[in-house]
Amino acid sequence: RGERKRRGADGESAGQEATRAKPIHNKHEMKQLERELDNKCRRYARAKGLIMCKLEKNGHKGIPDDIILTDEGRFWLVEFKNGDLGRLSDEQRVYEYRLSNCLSVIRYFADFQTLIDAILKENQSR
Repeated sequence: RGERKRRGADGESAGQEATRAKPIHNKHEMKQLERELDNKCRRYARAKGLIMCKLEKNGHKGIPDDIILTDEGRFWLVEFKNGDLGRLSDEQRVYEYRLSNCLSVIRYFADFQTLIDAILKENQSR
């Protein structure tokens, strides 16, 4: 017979560490995690030779967080959200719809890396 593993109240095997992220307790923590993702992605884009900077909101709701500029004069807009928990506001959904050909909602660093790779690949083919 196989050995049965004892499970804790959360369904994990005894002795295993949880691989889930810490729960987010408030809006401030959510914004802090989005800011950390934004900063990490900005450093990555710049390391790849792209220009990336924050967009000023000027009182307009829903404006994407950042813009990425290439040497060829092309651009891409980015809205950062915290993993699966971050939600787009109604105003952000309007921008997502109107700018769907040049706007990405980034929830994870790996998604951003994929976007940058695609931008660089497109620029090389021009």
